Amino acid sequence: MRYPRLKTESCPACGALLRYSAEDILGDSDIRIVSEIRPPQVELAKTIEDAIIQDKNAMTEAGTGTGKSLALLVPAILAGKRVLISTATTLLQHQYMTKDLPFLLAHLSELGCNFRFAVAKGRSHYLCKARLQIYAKKHGVSEEFRKWAVASEFGDKLELGQDVPPYWGRVNAEDCSGAARCMLAGDCGLVVARTLVANADVVVANHAIVGYDMRYNRRILPKHNYYIIDEAHQAAEYYRKAFAATFSENAISLAIHYLEGEAKALPPGEKFDSLVTLLRKENKSFFAKFPKKHDGSFDMLNGADFVSFLAALSSTIGELMAPYARELKARNLKRIKDTEYAAHAADIVDTKCGADDSDEDNAGRIDYLRDIPFEVILTAAKKFQRIHNSLVAICDSVSDKTGDDPHILYLQYPRTTKQGREVVYAPIFVSKILRNNLFPFTRVAASSATLTIGGQFEHFMEETGFSADALTYVTASPFDYAHRALLYCSKNVPIHPARDGVSPQLMEQKLGEYYEAMTDEIVNLTKASSGYAFVLFTNRVEMEEVAKRLKKESDFPVRMQEEGVSPGDLEKWFRKTKHPILCGLKSFWEGVSVEGDQLRLVIITKAPFPIQGDPIYQARKKILERRYGNNWYKRFKKLDVPAMITDVKQGTGRLIRTNMDYGVAAILDRKVSNQANKPGSYASLLINSLPFTLITASLSDVNRFLRQFEQAEKQRKKKEHP
Repeated sequence: MRYPRLKTESCPACGALLRYSAEDILGDSDIRIVSEIRPPQVELAKTIEDAIIQDKNAMTEAGTGTGKSLALLVPAILAGKRVLISTATTLLQHQYMTKDLPFLLAHLSELGCNFRFAVAKGRSHYLCKARLQIYAKKHGVSEEFRKWAVASEFGDKLELGQDVPPYWGRVNAEDCSGAARCMLAGDCGLVVARTLVANADVVVANHAIVGYDMRYNRRILPKHNYYIIDEAHQAAEYYRKAFAATFSENAISLAIHYLEGEAKALPPGEKFDSLVTLLRKENKSFFAKFPKKHDGSFDMLNGADFVSFLAALSSTIGELMAPYARELKARNLKRIKDTEYAAHAADIVDTKCGADDSDEDNAGRIDYLRDIPFEVILTAAKKFQRIHNSLVAICDSVSDKTGDDPHILYLQYPRTTKQGREVVYAPIFVSKILRNNLFPFTRVAASSATLTIGGQFEHFMEETGFSADALTYVTASPFDYAHRALLYCSKNVPIHPARDGVSPQLMEQKLGEYYEAMTDEIVNLTKASSGYAFVLFTNRVEMEEVAKRLKKESDFPVRMQEEGVSPGDLEKWFRKTKHPILCGLKSFWEGVSVEGDQLRLVIITKAPFPIQGDPIYQARKKILERRYGNNWYKRFKKLDVPAMITDVKQGTGRLIRTNMDYGVAAILDRKVSNQANKPGSYASLLINSLPFTLITASLSDVNRFLRQFEQAEKQRKKKEHP
């Protein structure tokens, strides 16, 4: 990357030529690259620039329409930083790669600031042509897929859209052993993509891969000195999953299947047959202790009760892996040019799995393995290494006698019969992890449209470990919420019976009344909007009950989010359908952008408090109960309310996406409308955290508000097409 050319002006203090600033690029200057000056965008960019100059981190909240992407990137690029930027959604990654970065390169290069950019994805996103050859020879693949595989430069799964074949898991590059070991490396999309990433000045990634990069000591992504976290309100959860250790009941059988079947890398003889049999038996014995359920629930585990079983599994895996570790050692790891694969191999050699300590490269080698290709040896070892590492992490946590382990151990039951039960060992908080694994190595700028609660960053700081000296900036959306958006807080839907102390005997009756009242309210609201509505739910049962009634009572087409139909397909249906009503779950609360009057009503059916049965939630709740004692409301405001407000801000944020958009956001939760004007209540904090200035509890106001825009739109079209 080159710095942009110097200005002709000199610093009045030292006489040195000045460099261009972010304000020069985005503000009122002769070299402005944007078509319009957005003061919030300029101020946001100046905050990031100040943070870079002062060598500090930054936390910023910028509403939709601010021009956040350019404001985050311009200062870092002008400063010559090697930038990593991560997002939660592929949609925003795509925007950076196809819109924002090409735009910046085209304009900044004219100032002498050339830079390279690339997207970093996990190996499973890319096709492996070697695996495809093997799979196609045995099972065959569709002609369309074969043509795509030949024509695609990168073999990126994203190019397939909704047409990803069911056998993708058998032909992707997840278990690639590195370019140096593959005959098809010269025609490998993953190799091309990784080369671009290694040479890029700006790398776009997702939060998950950044989490794994931190976990594995920064060996996955190229070195960088400035990290921008976009959609930062979701980042902590992705980091938590990256640092979690998981052990599925299917993992061992799949690893053995690879070893015996696809790889044919299990040495013959009674010793290895016995080890495999023992491993299957120990695995089955462990999971036999738990019921077979498919309801998505969980059971908390006391590690002390199971450590002997897990340790036995770990020991057996170690014994089975030992000859593979010796074989890797004998193949001279120093010759592996790809650092990531070399690191994987070195980990296996150095693991506790019993690799021979002898200096002799040939010590303990098994003749059968000498003729097995390196990539097969490494892939087989990696599959067992992942399991072994998880088991070791769990066993070590149980052995920790300090009593200060910030992790949780639980058994997660699957939702479908195709999935297996899974032991999960996950951090309860990630702030300490980030303080140890992120902040010492790079400066960080976090941004989102929903980082603050009541205008304060306190909750986000506690979640992520940002220090109080970080620079901050908050700006609302520049869109005209004061005149083009209305917030409706309903008083017509009763409180959910489960939250209103209803007896079990009356629960079924009251639930029916609740669903009927909610359906009636949605029908009235969607009549006012002529459809064109998102109806957002917090749980599937409630959505199904209301959608079933809504289909009977509404005059407009209604669809709901259901298994077997992707959110992408539902979004396409919504965009091309007249007067649509879409009932959706979590994936429609954020990351979806429908511009224009195709979406003019967003209904929040109930305040989206965290799921009470979530194991991380339960662990945090216990910690806060110890801190606050019997003061449940303090715990509630600390744990439940911030998550709820963030989700509502995201959900209502679907409504106004451009300067010309208009519409109504409706909250049907009676507890919100009852307490909206009560100082200090969670409802008033919620309302004050939203950007709406027009607020009503009257359906008549909703009708009048929407009619004025519909009439104006008709008049505009009449003028355009007299």
